[in-house]
Amino acid sequence: MEVILREDIDNLGHRGQVVNVAPGYARNFLLPRKLAVPATASNIAIIEQERQAHLRREAKAAGDASELAKLMAGVVVTIRQKAGENDQLFGSVTAQDIATPATAAKSSWMTPSNNWANTKSRSASTARSPPRSPFVSRKKNSWFAMSSYFDLSGQVAVVTGAATGIGEAISRRLANAGATVGIADIDASGAEAVANSLGAPHFALPIDITSGDSVRDAIASVIARFNRLDVWVNNAGIGGKAAPITEQTDEDWRHIIAINLTGVFYCCRAVIPYMKERGYGRIVNLASIAGKEGNPNMTGYSATKAGVIALTKSVAKEVATHGICVNAVSPAVIRTKILEQLTEQQVAYMTARIPMGRTGTPEEIAAVVHFLASPDCSFVTGQCYDASGGRATY
Repeated sequence: MEVILREDIDNLGHRGQVVNVAPGYARNFLLPRKLAVPATASNIAIIEQERQAHLRREAKAAGDASELAKLMAGVVVTIRQKAGENDQLFGSVTAQDIATPATAAKSSWMTPSNNWANTKSRSASTARSPPRSPFVSRKKNSWFAMSSYFDLSGQVAVVTGAATGIGEAISRRLANAGATVGIADIDASGAEAVANSLGAPHFALPIDITSGDSVRDAIASVIARFNRLDVWVNNAGIGGKAAPITEQTDEDWRHIIAINLTGVFYCCRAVIPYMKERGYGRIVNLASIAGKEGNPNMTGYSATKAGVIALTKSVAKEVATHGICVNAVSPAVIRTKILEQLTEQQVAYMTARIPMGRTGTPEEIAAVVHFLASPDCSFVTGQCYDASGGRATY
């Protein structure tokens, strides 16, 4: 398999070099750790853009450092010596000792638009390393900044049902990890509000997951805009009508199946070809503890979430050799607007079964999704992670 190295690797090649490696080595080691990307024409262009951007940043940092050196050369700091016991000298140089004359020399230097210290800090924060491998050379001035654990810098992620609740929490978590996040929701104004609160480059993505055409168009628009789609989180769902099965109508059943299960099917079917082409992808499906245990008067919800778990395991096996990991998360009761569709008795029933004795928070679910959406989730696929406060034990 041909890949482009994004870091110098002993006995393999230098950064930017196209090399041929065993597919398993690429998919299980190089690609998940961002040490390489598939050698496609689009990736070659992206790598070159990254290299050029790094060279520009280095040139700017060098110029700023030179300017600062000239400034400090004209700064004089006077330090008074103090005599202690046995005529030993003691004293200290404080930040103020340096700051006062420096400010007097050039008070306009430390501004947001021309701050060498901030540039240095940003460079340091992006030069974090993944788990150390004996095969990787650590080059101090490498143009490829190695990522930290669960880092999503440079990746594009889409979260469905992200205008509120768990989806919004997941979106904010992935954005904080460095991903460019698409806020996908049938509520276009709600998605726009979340995207605006996150700021650029995050974006709203109107979508109706019950329509295969809408899903395909939404994904195509992301690919056209970014030429990549690394993470897809199927979060959109509804609680459905709370009633015994004998009181559920045909339309109640069709409606919840269309959103909670068929929607996941449409999204997985549409996004996987793009991920297979790049040799990398992460799909996370939001299921529920109800899909494992079943909740009374929630037949449709329980059945669809059980279907999501089974779909996850099936799809994961289909794409396991393509660098794509597919996993599910099964929350217990989480305090979101979906609970407004249920009775207080149902909420109390579900909460009483949680050993921790409380409901979960959207942020706690987002933390689990974050790992499953990251390159560090490289040998985990087809799994259902419970976030249930101890309710499910299998």
